[in-house]
Amino acid sequence: MTPKLEDLWLPDVEAEYLALLDVNKDVCADVGNQFRAFDQVLRRGVDKSWRSIDRTNSAEIYVMYGRYALMFFAVQGMRVAVVKWTILGNEYEQSQAREEAIRRATQLFP
Repeated sequence: MTPKLEDLWLPDVEAEYLALLDVNKDVCADVGNQFRAFDQVLRRGVDKSWRSIDRTNSAEIYVMYGRYALMFFAVQGMRVAVVKWTILGNEYEQSQAREEAIRRATQLFP
């Protein structure tokens, strides 16, 4: 049995999460599904078939795509944190969100 991961919750992500819940029901449903999936990551660890989208010096960065929302999270050893949560947006907005996620993960897990 995989031990439970320690989750870190950033104030910026808390604000993003709450803002997304107020957008509309579709976004709210996506965010709820992503939150539930993140909870599974905490309990079971990262699925071995998943591939990270990037890496900092000490953490792997993953993304969960929904129909309307994106959630980026970083894993370092037994610690995991959502580092960016946003509306899906266009390709440019997604790349900006990815850059922000990498920046936050690098600060959190130097």
